[in-house]
Amino acid sequence: MSRSMRPLLHYAQDEDGRKTDDSVVYQGGSDFKYQYDKTNEAGNGAFGTVYKGTVTAKGTSDDGVLIGDSVAVKVAGLSERDGATLASDMERFNKLLQMDHSNVVRYMCIAAKQSGEQLSVEIVMPLYDGGDLAKKMKKLEKPGSILDKKILRGYLRDLAEGLCYVHGQHFIHTDIKPANVFIQLAHKGRESLVIGDMDDAAYADDTKEAIEIGSRMGTLLYASPEILRPLFKLSVEDDGIESERPDQKTDIYSLGCLYLRLSALFFGNPPELLGNAAGRSKLAKGLLDRTHASKVAEGYIPLVPESMPTYIQDLLRKCLLLDADKRATAQELVTMLSPNDISTD
Repeated sequence: MSRSMRPLLHYAQDEDGRKTDDSVVYQGGSDFKYQYDKTNEAGNGAFGTVYKGTVTAKGTSDDGVLIGDSVAVKVAGLSERDGATLASDMERFNKLLQMDHSNVVRYMCIAAKQSGEQLSVEIVMPLYDGGDLAKKMKKLEKPGSILDKKILRGYLRDLAEGLCYVHGQHFIHTDIKPANVFIQLAHKGRESLVIGDMDDAAYADDTKEAIEIGSRMGTLLYASPEILRPLFKLSVEDDGIESERPDQKTDIYSLGCLYLRLSALFFGNPPELLGNAAGRSKLAKGLLDRTHASKVAEGYIPLVPESMPTYIQDLLRKCLLLDADKRATAQELVTMLSPNDISTD
């Protein structure tokens, strides 16, 4: 069964209407069996904790999953959700199950489980063997690191193509940053980037409810001006900017910030990014990130270094705009990163 045809979340019961597992309330996607150990943590975030798991038995669908394959299992509590919110969660998870793109995380199966009064969700994804981009960038910051500028072009295009697909599926990611991008190591050809952490993304067809300012703020160093203004209780002056409502262009600004930091590793570090440099304490980083965010909320836009190639400067200037309506679309970024449109400087 192809990924686009995987079963949607449904009430867990067999053909006779009996529950297949006393703990499972809803389940969808591939039906292989898996297990994980809560002492084997792979990461954590605002939505839940990720554990390393293993496939223990194949399912009925032909999805290429083999016994012994490593998987990532994200576990998140849903106990405080009311019926309407839970229904919205299930609808969003169903849409995630249908997503199919090489630069976007694959949601293999999802199960909502009940234990007493506690309701939780388990989301099973591939365990990407290259880790996340934040760790990769930290390694590249070290003196003596070998940086292949051809790899950078591929990285930038992977991110644009992944986000273009996400937006084409009517999602707004809301938290584009290196820690939410995974690296798929190359078996044939180059390694590639995969946009992850989609499980708390907003569905753009329901913008009014899905993008409630303050509840989906993202990360300070990558947040757009329209996200940050309410945080710092600022408003847009009468300068021709019509709307502060976050939309898919909010992701474009965040992607521009990621592009800037990633490109700076290859072509020099702009001064405004030094607040997040290695060697500073967590408290110092937090304070400097907040200072930077307050400047962006007031209308400051990070400078585009002239030391970078023209094609990267053009990308950054299309992403890092105060007026969201004037920012490029993800599709426009993909076009700009086409091999025929990139100069050799």
